[in-house]
Amino acid sequence: MTDEELIMLFYSDPSLAMRTVIDLYGDIVYAVVRKRMDRTAWREDIEEAVSDVFVLLYRSIGNIDLEKGSIRSYLLTIANRYAMKRSKKLYSESKAASEVNRFIKTSTDATEEIIKKEEKRLLLDGIKALGKPDSDIIVMKYFYGLKSKEVGRILGIKTNTVDKKTGRALERLRKILEKEECKNEQ
Repeated sequence: MTDEELIMLFYSDPSLAMRTVIDLYGDIVYAVVRKRMDRTAWREDIEEAVSDVFVLLYRSIGNIDLEKGSIRSYLLTIANRYAMKRSKKLYSESKAASEVNRFIKTSTDATEEIIKKEEKRLLLDGIKALGKPDSDIIVMKYFYGLKSKEVGRILGIKTNTVDKKTGRALERLRKILEKEECKNEQ
């Protein structure tokens, strides 16, 4: 099937066109996305990004200029750019969450794994104990990687208020976790 025929198929039978494009280019798109995202993403993140790439192709099918390149080259360009963007976002999310996860140490030892799960539970319980909106702010900032401005927009509060509440909430969370640690030592 030629690229022109494939584009026409998008207009006459979009679902058949998508199946055809995925059959033709699915493996190579997966390989490009995986190469770009491999060190920062789980398999599910990679598969989601591949799906997103095909959705982006579908949404922009009317903008493809076959004189500038083939559908394959267009699709691989989308895959490469989208994967780099997703990879950066995943990296920044994991970096933001690292402050909250400083209590959790990685280990292959089974005993340490149990301790790690307990620390996660305590951390989540501590965050819940902060109450709203402090718990929401901590989750949005450190688990979802949102900036103070975005958190403020979502919660309907000023950015500097978000920053102040974050500082106070982290201090309260530290005290809650220290209190729990003392209880567990007794």
